[in-house]
Amino acid sequence: MQSDEMMDVDMTISPSMICGHRGAAERFPENTSAAFNGAHEMGAGWVETDIQMLADGELVLFHDEKLGRTSEGEAILSTLTWPEVRHLDMGSWKAPKFTGETLVRMSDLLAWQQSLADTPNIIWEMKLSLDDPDTRVKEAARRVAELLSDVSPNRHVLTSFHRRFIKEVRHLVPEIPMALASVEFPDDWWTFCEQYELQALHLDGTLLDESQVKRVKDAGLALRCYTINDPKLAERLFDWGVDMIFTDSPDIFI
Repeated sequence: MQSDEMMDVDMTISPSMICGHRGAAERFPENTSAAFNGAHEMGAGWVETDIQMLADGELVLFHDEKLGRTSEGEAILSTLTWPEVRHLDMGSWKAPKFTGETLVRMSDLLAWQQSLADTPNIIWEMKLSLDDPDTRVKEAARRVAELLSDVSPNRHVLTSFHRRFIKEVRHLVPEIPMALASVEFPDDWWTFCEQYELQALHLDGTLLDESQVKRVKDAGLALRCYTINDPKLAERLFDWGVDMIFTDSPDIFI
């Protein structure tokens, strides 16, 4: 049904305009190897994923602060260590056939990208709480920067809603393109992006209007919108000048 709907929309889409949200979260358990492989097979030019830091400093790909919605368990993720979570089932909530999918580390996804031909580029979103102390924010910035120190800058984008993280990490990865993520269109978007040499904004595409898109594009920034699963909305955003959409279903658009 979604594919039929897509056929009625008159637009030319390239893989570079499509980012698989948490891999390909509609058909696969989000942020798992199955989801990233699925997005790759669908032809997405990019995948987006969420980074969380465990108590031992390991960086894992998981969206929520707590276990439970997409996994077994109910603990706060940041209180656990890698040995405690590495074997947790991250797939059966989606469908029985995904039972046994496990947590993916940031280092694992980097190795996956390098090990296969034509793998997608990656957008990394760092998840932190506004209540996190500066020591934790600085440690997260240090560990993310360490993993991204040797990657090809044109294949990666680093983003966060957490401004303290952006401030801490920017000077550690000066070659990596970075973006400010926000739900509402931020009043200080230009001054913040200019001050920290950010190349893009990541915004909720359902809340944008054409004049806001024009302002961002006229300023020379890229604009990427989440989470767009409606082809007609995607067409409108692309017509306005949006550079990329994050979608749970890359196969609708490619």
